[in-house]
Amino acid sequence: MRDLIDGGYLQRGADQADGRISLISFTDKGRRYTAEAARTFEESAQKYLAGPLDGQDIAAITRIWGKLRAAGG
Repeated sequence: MRDLIDGGYLQRGADQADGRISLISFTDKGRRYTAEAARTFEESAQKYLAGPLDGQDIAAITRIWGKLRAAGG
């Protein structure tokens, strides 16, 4: 975590209610980086995972995913 703080992606702050607690939050640089990582992931998932599938495949995965979510509570 220290590397992320030193790199300017995260910042550490004190909890106003309890000074013993450190709060970690994203900096603007960290938010931009995570947004770019999310876009890259979504593009790759579309290209390599969803791209080769047809509508029936997507429907089956959606149905199975629904069952898994329901079973997990």
